Amino acid sequence: RLMDRYLGVVACWLLTGHRHTVGRLLGRGQVQPPQAILLIKLWGLGSVLLTGPVQRALKQAYPQAKLIFLTFAQNRWAAEALGLADEVWTIGTRGLLGALSDLSTVLRRCRREHVDLALDLEFFSRLPAVLTYLSGAPRRLGYWARGKSCGDLFTDRCAYNPYRHVTEIFGALAELAG
Repeated sequence: RLMDRYLGVVACWLLTGHRHTVGRLLGRGQVQPPQAILLIKLWGLGSVLLTGPVQRALKQAYPQAKLIFLTFAQNRWAAEALGLADEVWTIGTRGLLGALSDLSTVLRRCRREHVDLALDLEFFSRLPAVLTYLSGAPRRLGYWARGKSCGDLFTDRCAYNPYRHVTEIFGALAELAG
């Protein structure tokens, strides 16, 4: 969390600069309908379980799309227990080198799968915003929240409302995704 707090700000700032220079050339479009959807929810075992309605809604809206769920390794069982994602990818948290290796693998897989829609389901952390951007997805959705400071890495944003239930907050992002 400390790395996310301090290095995350720097990473978001640098990647926002990239988006405003080189990234603009990549365009903002999205393959219609999406063929591979990446959902990122790293922290919070209970929150991983509460993504079920969003996953169901995306599967119903885009039945032909591969749904990929990315979380920390210790949450894998919860994501798999939902039985909604076609694939569950994980990032280990037992050591910096292992985590960096997993992040590299995840980003290569995103490019190989041609992820064209990525949703950051975290409200305050920056790492998922960075991963959403680096996934290469032409359409990237995430939350605007006071204190998140993740720059301009999303193509579409949804306001985080702390007075709504988590499933409603997730649902608002799913609505934005179509």
